Amino acid sequence: MRRGVWLLVVAALAGAGAGCAGALAGYDVAPSGLTRPDDAVRSLLAAERYESALERLTPERAPTLEDELLRSLYRGIVAHYAGQYQESGGALERAATLAEDRYTRSLSREAASFLTSERVLPYQPAATERLFIHYYAALNYLKQENPVEAAVEARRLSQLLARLEEGGHAQEQRPLHLFLRTFAGAVFEAAGERTDAEVAYRHARALAESAGVPDSTLPLAADTAPLSDGTGEVIVLLEQGFVAHRVEQSLIIVLGSGELGVFESDDDERRTHAARGLATHALGEILRASVAADAGGRPRTIFIASAVQSKASADTGTSKAACAGCGGGKKATDDDDEDDDSYLLRVAWPVYVRDWLPSPGAATVAAGETSVRARVLADLSRAVVRDFEAERTELLARTIARAAAKFALTRGVEEQAGKKNEALGKILGLLTNAGTAILEQADTRSWHLLPSQVAVARLRLPAGSHALVLQVSNRAGEVRKLDLGTVEVRPGTVAFVSTRSWR
Repeated sequence: MRRGVWLLVVAALAGAGAGCAGALAGYDVAPSGLTRPDDAVRSLLAAERYESALERLTPERAPTLEDELLRSLYRGIVAHYAGQYQESGGALERAATLAEDRYTRSLSREAASFLTSERVLPYQPAATERLFIHYYAALNYLKQENPVEAAVEARRLSQLLARLEEGGHAQEQRPLHLFLRTFAGAVFEAAGERTDAEVAYRHARALAESAGVPDSTLPLAADTAPLSDGTGEVIVLLEQGFVAHRVEQSLIIVLGSGELGVFESDDDERRTHAARGLATHALGEILRASVAADAGGRPRTIFIASAVQSKASADTGTSKAACAGCGGGKKATDDDDEDDDSYLLRVAWPVYVRDWLPSPGAATVAAGETSVRARVLADLSRAVVRDFEAERTELLARTIARAAAKFALTRGVEEQAGKKNEALGKILGLLTNAGTAILEQADTRSWHLLPSQVAVARLRLPAGSHALVLQVSNRAGEVRKLDLGTVEVRPGTVAFVSTRSWR
């Protein structure tokens, strides 16, 4: 009977991971690995149904948006594309305030999640996400033809960049910081603040030099000397696709009675040896699953019949094995299946999946006879993955510690209840184990509405109205044209045009 109950629990977990509606919203996922409400918002954006997307950004329609900061990030970017720049600016301002507050008050963040999951913690945006709060805030002001306020956001962006660079963030994120430094410089130019522009460009050139990038590949960092009479410049920002997003991977290990006996042994050496074997085995599976996900794998759950398997069993694919190296733990066999005092250990962690790939062809921006190639300066998918890699070790350590705490809780419940009624103790232990396993969920929340990359072109044009056309060629040499509208070029000024290509 016990084995039958376990099979039902495992089947329920597998079904939840595959996207069946369950008690927890985080288990109800689309084929992309996003929760279905999040996936629906993405689809509406790609269809340019911005008002409909905004209507979905409530905790009632999207349970993952119960966190005010994450909800503000979503509303900020969707309202921006809907042309509601003031609402977007207000949402992004709230997000920036909350992000700074949570960054400075990160005391005992793990306590609330120790027996549940990382998802119960207040959302803490990664460095790349915090930077793009100010990027979009500046764009909102530029769209409203208010370069002075845009320069205020560029200054806040520059201050955050400086803080991150002092902490070593720029070493891993030089291409991203290079783009944002030059973007800030261009905004300062548009506001007529040439001294600040030169400072921003100087930082950009230093980053380019350390990364071995020639100045010729920095289309934003132009000569800050005043433009000649009768000409102005246009900076085109082409945002493409969707940034890589988090999906859950999980590992379910069934600890047999032999392994449980070792973990509960009074022999410290045997217990420590078994714990090391379990951790090594689990981490190996985690790394293999993460590599598969990075290569475009779907969210999945890995089932292992025994926590620690001998090399021979692993090579032959045997599902039952002795607890290798555990110091004489009981070997699991078919003969003792009915009496198996097993424990379900579930470990869940996030991995990033990149479901949007850039077009291999060149993209150019044309204004009449003038044509300039747009260069990709920011790869946000790569940047968010690097942010995650910087904290992955700490996250996995918390996950393993939480699994150990849940194990201790379950065995404690079973032991206390079993003193009065052994059958009741086993039932309560089973239910506690099942509950803690189901509650274990990876934190897959992220600002996944950001673009995957940003390409930039800078054109010098005579004063007047100019129709801009984006041309993108594919591998077959076919050219797709996108009308960017008309831009008004004023003598001696810098104008911005930004657009998003969803596919």
